[in-house]
Amino acid sequence: MKREIFIFGLFLLIFLSFLATAQELETTIEEEAGVTPDSAVWGIDRALERIALALTIDNTKKENKRLQHARERLLEVKKMLEENKLEHAEKAKEEHKKLLEISKIEIASIKTGDKDDLASIESLKDSIDAQESLIDDINIKIKISGSLTEEQRKKLEEFIASLGENVEKVKIVIKDKEEETLTKIEIETGKTKIEIIDELGKLKEEKIVRSEVFDTYSVIKVGYRFTTRTTDREKLLAEIIERFAVSEDEVDSLLKIENAEDNESDRDKLWIKIETRVKDDIGISQVKIILRKNVDVVSEDELKSAVVEATHLTKEQVLEALVLKEKHEGTNESESEIEIRSKTEDGLTFTKIKIEWGGTKEELILHTNDRTEIVEHIAGLLGVSAEEVEAAIIKFEIREEDETNNEDKSNDVDENDDSNDTNHEENNSGSDSDNSDNSGSSGDNSGSGRN
Repeated sequence: MKREIFIFGLFLLIFLSFLATAQELETTIEEEAGVTPDSAVWGIDRALERIALALTIDNTKKENKRLQHARERLLEVKKMLEENKLEHAEKAKEEHKKLLEISKIEIASIKTGDKDDLASIESLKDSIDAQESLIDDINIKIKISGSLTEEQRKKLEEFIASLGENVEKVKIVIKDKEEETLTKIEIETGKTKIEIIDELGKLKEEKIVRSEVFDTYSVIKVGYRFTTRTTDREKLLAEIIERFAVSEDEVDSLLKIENAEDNESDRDKLWIKIETRVKDDIGISQVKIILRKNVDVVSEDELKSAVVEATHLTKEQVLEALVLKEKHEGTNESESEIEIRSKTEDGLTFTKIKIEWGGTKEELILHTNDRTEIVEHIAGLLGVSAEEVEAAIIKFEIREEDETNNEDKSNDVDENDDSNDTNHEENNSGSDSDNSDNSGSSGDNSGSGRN
């Protein structure tokens, strides 16, 4: 009898604990691992997650929960790598892979057709975006670690690359499901996809501000999501700066402060993702921003001032953090061009990649200048072969640290002025020969016979 009561109580506790799930944006700014694979109760924790999934009836909510569990595995990977527990990091990675393999199949089979379904798909996008951002954090941590041998670094880079490949596969399935859902709603309502996204964006706009206070410092975490009809690049950058800024009047109502146990602080982080869709000169942009900043203050008043200061971004900060994706409906889908520019500062590589592929424009940042690694990442992102990616590369430019110290950095990665692109193109052959003295990877910018 006692056994039955215990089991019933356990199920009731699990059921109630999972009824109220955190909002997606709230989840994306949390960076702490829970129970890790080196714990004796890690297996029990996984069993409780499986029970929680079984108790979730709605298929989309179930997959959202599964993706949240996958993100927790990434946090565990990060924690285990930081503690040099590679065997336990591998266990978390394998669990992450299993979760994503199931999600990929289940998401593809979800039947959708209305705005509620679209909102659920957007939640899945939030979850996978959060994983993408977290993998970037892990990658940066490896790149700046000074205690690794070259062999160890190479193995860890391959380890992280496989995490990214698993995430990309699910991301493609979610993107396809979003397009399928938008098309169904478009047919049923007569509204354009842009109008549908605009209506949903107004409902989902959200800004959250949190701070964890430790003994001698605090960590500010800010998440913001909004939709705008602005698609012009310069105007969009200005709108991001204006809307993300927290005023002195706002900070009182937005800021939530929690005390926390001392922990190794992560690097400051600013991540901005823009998805722009344009058809017949009418467009819409979906913007997500995540900020994490360590500050040497602990009092409430000082924290409020620090939040106000941290959220007033400069244009340079926005450009450095920007991940951009544009979809132009009705454009020539046969056009394929890729530009790659890389610079190294303070031992960390930033490679800005501009992709035009099948009517879609995309920009992303990687922290490597290895050509093979970059090409394989792009191929996974687009779902094409490495040979197709190589054929589309029209520029591959690498600037090492000594070069970036002597030249205007805005010419390397930041895209402030489109005229810079023209100047680089006109002088491409000259820069090829210059770069060949410094890096074998950058000796041939066109790379694959594309003239």
